[in-house]
Amino acid sequence: MYRRLVLLDLRGTGRSAFPDSAASYSCDRQVADVEALRDHLGLARVDVPAHSAGANLAMQ
Repeated sequence: MYRRLVLLDLRGTGRSAFPDSAASYSCDRQVADVEALRDHLGLARVDVPAHSAGANLAMQ
């Protein structure tokens, strides 16, 4: 068994663009970003390791 590692820069972090509105940083929107990436990659399920503030996103 193998795992593919995909690193996601959340909104406004790393190389991602800064949103126009602070409302774009909401947890619901960031969870939707993760789901959109999963769907884009065609993955039925994913493991989402997380730390600190990312743990809230992973749980949702």
